[in-house]
Amino acid sequence: MDPRSPHPDPRPQPPDKPLPQDCCDSGCQMCVNDVYAAELEGYRLALALWLKRHPEADPVVEPASSGRHPAD
Repeated sequence: MDPRSPHPDPRPQPPDKPLPQDCCDSGCQMCVNDVYAAELEGYRLALALWLKRHPEADPVVEPASSGRHPAD
């Protein structure tokens, strides 16, 4: 839990989706796309558990977009 959060049980946030240029296409053992897939799976599990604790919450959220890079 983030101690700076005003809510004691904040909604999980989706991971940032890597941009196409984030992958070097060299067959890395831990490709950024593989890392993202694992993070997304963890996020979906965390969100499902959070929604069980907060049945009043809207289950629909916007897909993650990468905020790490400025727009081209």
